[in-house]
Amino acid sequence: MNSFAKLLLTLIVISVLGLVTGVAIYMYFQGGAQKPIEATIIDDLNRTVKVPLHPQRIVGTMRIVSDVLLLFPEARKHIVGIDVGAKDTPLNQIIAPSIANATVVSTSKRDVNVETILSLKPDVVFAKDYQENILKPLEDSNIPVVYLSLEKPVVFLKDVRLLGKILGEEKTATKIVNYYDEKLDYLKSHAVKVVDKPRVLVLYYSTKGGIAYKAPGKDWLQNYLVKLTGAYSLSDMITGSGWKTLNVEQIIDWNPDIIFVVTYRLKNPSSVEAAFSILNDTRLKDVSAVKNGRVYPIPNDGMSWDMPIPRWILCALWMAKYVSPKVYSDMNLTEETIAFYEKVYNISRSDAEKIFYDYVIGGRASISLKDNKLVVDNPSPRPLKVVVKDREGRVLEQFTVGAGKSKQVDLNTTNIIVGYEYFGWPEEFSWKP
Repeated sequence: MNSFAKLLLTLIVISVLGLVTGVAIYMYFQGGAQKPIEATIIDDLNRTVKVPLHPQRIVGTMRIVSDVLLLFPEARKHIVGIDVGAKDTPLNQIIAPSIANATVVSTSKRDVNVETILSLKPDVVFAKDYQENILKPLEDSNIPVVYLSLEKPVVFLKDVRLLGKILGEEKTATKIVNYYDEKLDYLKSHAVKVVDKPRVLVLYYSTKGGIAYKAPGKDWLQNYLVKLTGAYSLSDMITGSGWKTLNVEQIIDWNPDIIFVVTYRLKNPSSVEAAFSILNDTRLKDVSAVKNGRVYPIPNDGMSWDMPIPRWILCALWMAKYVSPKVYSDMNLTEETIAFYEKVYNISRSDAEKIFYDYVIGGRASISLKDNKLVVDNPSPRPLKVVVKDREGRVLEQFTVGAGKSKQVDLNTTNIIVGYEYFGWPEEFSWKP
């Protein structure tokens, strides 16, 4: 190697060493490569909180909060602690399979294991606004806690944007908010056309300590959802938030035209079972909704749609179809629902259909025709109303298939169209051989 080459090699080595040394010094004074970028945000308790952006270790302390976090792919990858309900729900296991590895940190909104959260060394904890007293030890340990409300549509969308900022998914947040804005615009443009406003009552059929009927206060999400449809919400007559117990006389006096029922359970009783109990309550036989069979169970895919979870927009659309079938006749609710799961959660069409039929409806009906025998299997917990017509539209048979039941009918022709409708779903499905 000549002298010039040696000199050139020496200069290159010195330059590289200088660059490495400079970077090392810079990182030292900047706190090292591990120091996260932080931002100061204001949460729904109006607290100023310094949080790391793009957190790598995330904890959600309550089902409602976890459901919103799962809208974001980055959150799905980095959740290390979650409530038991969110972890065990089949819907969430489809959306975010990785949560199977997350540690359970709570079993109810008040039963939160702070020690377990501390052991997970989270970068940030997301919690419901009424959990502040429980989680004070986390703040004392310098773990940032962001409290979310989510209780009103405008607050929910603000919280989605806040999460998008913290998670580094602002584009995802914008896409989600735009979807909700589009559906809210649809509802607003149609609600003004609902001239004969039905009186609507949301009823919580509670079995704690005996059967009780409860209605939400006017400041709760359920009231906003009803009003989005153009109906008159009887919850406007109940001050504040929370659930108010109603006696039968009050329901009779209000005489609702439509009753939407929730139980926040999938069984014992489900909202479907509760709806039938109300329809069969002889004390309410003269109430308009009961007399006309307009008592409907709010859908539950593992979480009841009327709660401040992402599916509240579906609840409003579902309610709208019952409030005024004519005004909202241009909406295909089944397609809207499947598209919601597909687009908002960014999952496959087949997974979205599975969620709809398996968890929203509770099981897809199976229909077959052989040797002029029509067989209808209904695995759903919802009774199935079936109408068989010939191709000219004449009704040949009408019958109901009970929840989890099958029925066989003899026909004189195979040239038929079968229409069937699940109890509590406002659209008919069709089948033909």
